[in-house]
Amino acid sequence: MLTPQPFPSLIKYMGSKTKIIDFIVDGINFVHQKDRAILDLFAGSASLAGAIGKQVNFVSNDIQEYSKVLSQTYLVNLRDGDIPDIDHIHQQVLNLVEANVQKEYLVDYNKLNSIDDFNFLEEKQKKLISKKFSYDYHLFAKNYSGTWWSYEQCLWIDAL
Repeated sequence: MLTPQPFPSLIKYMGSKTKIIDFIVDGINFVHQKDRAILDLFAGSASLAGAIGKQVNFVSNDIQEYSKVLSQTYLVNLRDGDIPDIDHIHQQVLNLVEANVQKEYLVDYNKLNSIDDFNFLEEKQKKLISKKFSYDYHLFAKNYSGTWWSYEQCLWIDAL
């Protein structure tokens, strides 16, 4: 007999099974044979994987790549000590930012004197889209610097 377990809802998603999970698990329990895997064909936000995925052989499927990431997150079997503490994560992110920062693109917005100065620096950051980066994690620095985020904010996002 499967029992829905509490799980963190990692994403809000229209059509998510989260609110009807008890109903779904009741239906599964009605037809499920213990030696058979459960297949969630339209996993979406992977709420079913989060609720019962560790109790049974479970296969999560969806066309969307984000669904794969969410499903793997819920289905991974971590041992004690496998999850780094927040200080360790912070240090890793800080190390990446420090290793990858290119100071000529940093902006101290408090020192700008005019809208023309601001626009000039934003345009300089936008030109990063055509730059060849020498490090792997630069999706945001390359594509979003000088748009919604500054170059420095993009460095942090990429490092995370």
